[in-house]
Amino acid sequence: MVANFNLTVTTADVSNPRIDVVVVYTDTSVTLADDTADGQGASKAILVAGPPNASPAAPNDAAIQSAMGGSYAYTIVAQVRVEAGVSAIAADKITDVRTMAAPALGLAYGGFSYIDSGCIWTATSGLAAGMTAGLVYVVKSGIRLPVVLSAIATHTFTANKDTYVSVNVSGVVTYSEVANNATPPSLPANSVWLAKVVSGASTLSSVLPLYGSTNPRAVVTQSGGITTVTGWDAITVSSSSPTQTKTVSYGMTFASIPNVMVSFGGDQVSGSVALGNGGNNVQGKAAGKSYSETTTGFEAYMWADTNWVSGNIVYFKWTAVGIAA
Repeated sequence: MVANFNLTVTTADVSNPRIDVVVVYTDTSVTLADDTADGQGASKAILVAGPPNASPAAPNDAAIQSAMGGSYAYTIVAQVRVEAGVSAIAADKITDVRTMAAPALGLAYGGFSYIDSGCIWTATSGLAAGMTAGLVYVVKSGIRLPVVLSAIATHTFTANKDTYVSVNVSGVVTYSEVANNATPPSLPANSVWLAKVVSGASTLSSVLPLYGSTNPRAVVTQSGGITTVTGWDAITVSSSSPTQTKTVSYGMTFASIPNVMVSFGGDQVSGSVALGNGGNNVQGKAAGKSYSETTTGFEAYMWADTNWVSGNIVYFKWTAVGIAA
């Protein structure tokens, strides 16, 4: 591929939208006259149409391999949403899903997969739910890659199932179903969980973020069935009252009250305070610290024998460890 070229979108379905993908691959069955020791083959690009559906998904690996005509390594560089009955594709229907190289020493190296923003599922009616657009980061081969997701207007879930929703590094959303209350499925390769949707006979019982937090100050990791949420917050002293509090949401729900650890840090005025409860120096005075936990969040307390100075801020870090609901 050495020049600009066009790919033709096949005729839109009259009733349902679909998601097509632009695939770049090397056709190793082709032998060129000037092949060198670098290997034979020709670089090609094709547009693979996805199946029309009220809640469309991109074509899977089998469909892409079939369209290429062989088992070749490939890269998905774009998604094209083809709305029902359209005769032209608007620019905002094309999503660039290329994974760019990370800068040296950039934050894209290492770390863990997580939901950065959006991707919130909400029940709509019956067995249907929709998801907001969002951004996730997925670790592949030691590199954390951004994946931009378009909103999902509606998806109808299977009755009487626990459905675990994930997305992979190519932006393909997968719905992994198990029986209600059964052991959770394994996370698909190079993916991050988005939500757990529990369905009854005709309605959805719950729609929960899974290993992702709606709290923008928190990050969620998961290992061996244990979920860890870490974040930060601050108590802004709003009065001179000796007791100051702050309610914090994990941004997700635990099956039971998790183990929570809160570390009160430095303040605007002086010093820092040590980890845990007990008397420590905050804003130049001895202070006690505590917190009370629930399955969805906790309340941090800070108190002293004398009044606080209104307007000052005391920061704290927190960690919650448990099993996600």
